[in-house]
Amino acid sequence: LTKNQKLGATIFFGKGRCVVCHSGKQFSDFEFHGLAIPQLRVGKHGSHLDYGRAAASSRSQDRFTFRTPPLRNVSHTGPWGHNGIFQTIKASIEHHFNPVPLLFQAQKESPLEAQYAGRILGYRSPILAEISPLGPKDIKHLLEFLSALNSPTVMSDEVALPTKVPSNNNEFIKK
Repeated sequence: LTKNQKLGATIFFGKGRCVVCHSGKQFSDFEFHGLAIPQLRVGKHGSHLDYGRAAASSRSQDRFTFRTPPLRNVSHTGPWGHNGIFQTIKASIEHHFNPVPLLFQAQKESPLEAQYAGRILGYRSPILAEISPLGPKDIKHLLEFLSALNSPTVMSDEVALPTKVPSNNNEFIKK
């Protein structure tokens, strides 16, 4: 690791508290957490809401919670967020420690978002309240550490992707 990547690691494992949810070999606890992400009318439930884990568990406390994504190769897996709202990892990180600006912006743009913003914020995981505010240099170093989690693929697409699937929907196959 470079010096800046090491500084990012100290933030990841220290004051950023990222490791609380992003732990283990894949940098994920594979648990469900709420980040208070605006819905943006892309949800699959009534009024275009995405209730997240609650759709499977039928437990109200699971509303608006989503599985912690692994961070291996995170630099190559955008857009980020369960609904793809974040175009950069930096925006995702900033939202983790302060969801209010994005929720406010969504409310200004859509009256429907304004109806749900308070509920969504209410389901934000308490773990996130323990994150220390991160400054621009902290975020820069954290991004550099996350780039160190990139690795070459284990197998090529030619080996990993099937030549056809039973549904005959072969649009995903590279030719």
